[in-house]
Amino acid sequence: MAEIEEADGMELVGEASSGEEAIRLVEEILPDIIVLDVVMPEPNGVELTRILSERFPDLGIVALSAYGENEFVFGVLSLCARGMF
Repeated sequence: MAEIEEADGMELVGEASSGEEAIRLVEEILPDIIVLDVVMPEPNGVELTRILSERFPDLGIVALSAYGENEFVFGVLSLCARGMF
């Protein structure tokens, strides 16, 4: 995540190692955007996207994945993620 820390106008305000931890951090910090990995411990990135989209409709969500399977891509994008790379 060093690239985010070095980007103009961006500040890394937290890191989570699981979906549960990510939810707690979003509730606490209220960031503008989160970057998540689709494959992560519970809840996984697809489910995390659903939960956060419902609770924080203005939150920008960018999902990253090394997998190109349609279930991941369409699952995350159908849940309002702003982009998947």
